[in-house]
Amino acid sequence: MILGIDATNINAGGGVTHLLGLLQASNPQRHGFDEVILWTGNEELREQLTAPWLHIKFDPHFKGSRTYRYIWQLKGLPKETEKCDLLFVPGGLYLGHFRPFVAMSQNLLPFDDSNPNLNPLFSMRNFRMKALKWGQSRTFRSAKGIIFLTAHAKNTILRRIMSFRGQTAVIPHGINGMFFRPTPPQESVIAYDQNRPFRILYVSTIAFYKHQAEVVEAVGALVEQGMPLELIIAGPALYRDAYLNMQNVIARCNRKRRFACYRGTVAHESLVSLYHSADMFIFASSCENLPLILLEAMAASLPIACSQCAPMPEVLKDGGIYFDPESSDSIAGAVRDLILHADKRKSCAEKAHRYAREYSWQRCADETFSFLASCA
Repeated sequence: MILGIDATNINAGGGVTHLLGLLQASNPQRHGFDEVILWTGNEELREQLTAPWLHIKFDPHFKGSRTYRYIWQLKGLPKETEKCDLLFVPGGLYLGHFRPFVAMSQNLLPFDDSNPNLNPLFSMRNFRMKALKWGQSRTFRSAKGIIFLTAHAKNTILRRIMSFRGQTAVIPHGINGMFFRPTPPQESVIAYDQNRPFRILYVSTIAFYKHQAEVVEAVGALVEQGMPLELIIAGPALYRDAYLNMQNVIARCNRKRRFACYRGTVAHESLVSLYHSADMFIFASSCENLPLILLEAMAASLPIACSQCAPMPEVLKDGGIYFDPESSDSIAGAVRDLILHADKRKSCAEKAHRYAREYSWQRCADETFSFLASCA
């Protein structure tokens, strides 16, 4: 059999990480696929993926123009897939006519109607999200199968496309082995002072639903109480309004003592040293499909204060302390609890590390290609 992978709308972030991890760990021939054809405009995928069974068709125009991608799906892809037995759409958006195909859900934002911070009414962002929700809903209804990353994502989306009668599977991503390390010793809070502050790390895209501003307020309140803390925030600022709001809060809270800083975008390979130099991790998102960043922090054996919103408890289980991400008081309470109790930090870090071991790219690849074969 021949498998086609339409990755034309996957250009950065978790989607690229997923395809790299998946295809580098794959043995498609074991599942009946003699050849895999990958269409992409991402240079990282073209440069890092090599295998005798993989044929990459690269077009840089896929990265720059949505219109070009949609026209190509409708006009160009049918000719390209004439010899394919199955099409895999990991980006979750396919409006063409090739059948059968398997879609994958990696973005839950278009289906989250409960969070008012996501999309201000009548904004262009709101329009794009609604258009994406329509396109992905249509894609999922037409698919022979859908791969979800978590049970929460599966339940959320299937409630909204109730007419779907195809096959489904929950197959989480893996974690790059470079993030794993043994659990470091946890020192008492009295071992820290202004010269050696307790370092708290939050890595994520800057967005309202990631609640960076509330995290700064929470840590600032603890600093006001005399705790020697340092807060490091890293991640791309894709939403200007959220970025400006966060910077305003940082400036206000830093007036008495500078404790919070924003590092900007950090290269994926450079994140390891950032994780391994931190004493604790915060993850305050209120909308996720499968948070790779949370998995990386778990692999790094960090004590984690985490959002109580699904699917975080599904992933972290009892390996962290939970809070309401919309309440700075709740965030501060969870952070304080971990800082003051070294034994709890140690227990949470060890459990999180153990749970992270369950997420391997080999398992992801085997289960993905097994599911694809069942749909072919």
